[in-house]
Amino acid sequence: MKDLPILITGAGGMLGSHLAEALRRDGYTNLTLASRKHFETDLKLEIGDLKDWNFLLRIIEGKHTIIHAASKISYSDLDFDTLMVENTLVMRSMIDLALEYDVPNFIYISSTSTLFRSGITDSINEESTWKSKIQTSPYGTSKFYGELEWARGMAEGLNGHLLLPSVIIPEKGFYHQNFGKNIKMLEDGFEHYPSGIGGFVAVSDISKIIIEILEKKIPQGKYVISAENLSYKDVFEIIHQALDLKTTLTPLKKWKLNLAVILNSVQEKLFRKSNFINKHTASLSTSHFEYDNTKILEHTQIKFKPIKEAIQKYVQNYLKEKGAKWDKPLLEIHKPDSVN
Repeated sequence: MKDLPILITGAGGMLGSHLAEALRRDGYTNLTLASRKHFETDLKLEIGDLKDWNFLLRIIEGKHTIIHAASKISYSDLDFDTLMVENTLVMRSMIDLALEYDVPNFIYISSTSTLFRSGITDSINEESTWKSKIQTSPYGTSKFYGELEWARGMAEGLNGHLLLPSVIIPEKGFYHQNFGKNIKMLEDGFEHYPSGIGGFVAVSDISKIIIEILEKKIPQGKYVISAENLSYKDVFEIIHQALDLKTTLTPLKKWKLNLAVILNSVQEKLFRKSNFINKHTASLSTSHFEYDNTKILEHTQIKFKPIKEAIQKYVQNYLKEKGAKWDKPLLEIHKPDSVN
């Protein structure tokens, strides 16, 4: 089973990089990594753009399993068209070719951002249906339409799994991206926390679940992957303590957040450059989203890593690796002989 050909897209990114390393450590030997950029690895690496049909033909033909981890992440309205191309149209092409080449298994890693989230404390699960008139995040929209392509593929004969992770905590690296930005922000003197609640999961747990899928232990279907629901106050305090900062965190006042959104919106319109803080990320950080992981727990033996432990370890690696190649794929940072 472990020598069957597997394709991992987005292998140069945070999720794909961690996943490739985890599979290799578990003994999977026939991995093809798809990435836009070159990096040093002893595994088979295919460099190209997933929007290129000929590139897709080359990397999909003959594969037993596709793990589609590649994704563009942005919550800026400026990036809407790009998001729809990268996250929806690419998925459509991949499903078409997977059907044409009779790929036995297709694992699509989407996001909990595609689920209907009212912003109140109702539990969110796989049945929380998307409502486009309420949820207008450009990222969530693009991933949802990617999910529709996955569902079409299943209806036309593919087998597969749809995984919806909440906020992912990396093990190491990628400190300038996504969750890693919070560490740098607090270290640089930010002393506030937003009022929201969200779901979090360690990237190592996503890898473990995918390995169980490859071992045919989890039935095909749609699964929310979230370990714990925590307030951003708790999350920021864990980071703050792990950094050994002496300042005191205080609630982020709503007027300050609204002002930042307005100023960044003006900048986006003037300079046509996306900003991390905008109306969508402000809404996310102040809403209460609590996720129900009952379904995945019913079909797996996994014991989720405590999020406090995952964050503390990530911050420790951040402090150790300052000045290193932070955003390089893990398979390039770590020599092959360090992997069992």
